[in-house]
Amino acid sequence: MLLFFHRAGGHMVLAALLQSALTDPDHPHTAVPYADIGDRFGVSRTHIRQLLVAAQDAGLVNLKARGGHRVEILPRLWESYDRSIAGGMFAHDWGLRGGDGTTAGGIVPFGRAGKKRYAAASIADFKRTP
Repeated sequence: MLLFFHRAGGHMVLAALLQSALTDPDHPHTAVPYADIGDRFGVSRTHIRQLLVAAQDAGLVNLKARGGHRVEILPRLWESYDRSIAGGMFAHDWGLRGGDGTTAGGIVPFGRAGKKRYAAASIADFKRTP
């Protein structure tokens, strides 16, 4: 999955690939024509092709036809995508709720902070730690 995020426009190519696959979940192959994706996201067809060939080498997809007209998404990519969504949801929830009932950064929600909408628990909570 990081393979896509470390390339220019890779996250958009991944999103287009998964969206295309989800529009027809009963079909094992999806179409992501390099020219269409390249024009849509402002990257070259060669870049898209190299990205998907690297994904194939990593065992994430199988390219079944030239030009991206038939791409099979392998279980490894789906599992990685599912893990990234689950991790993002966990991080979101963890960041919003601390173990002591405060939100991230020691900010106390309205009701506990008096008349202010938000109040910092202490100024040290806002300093970056190395």
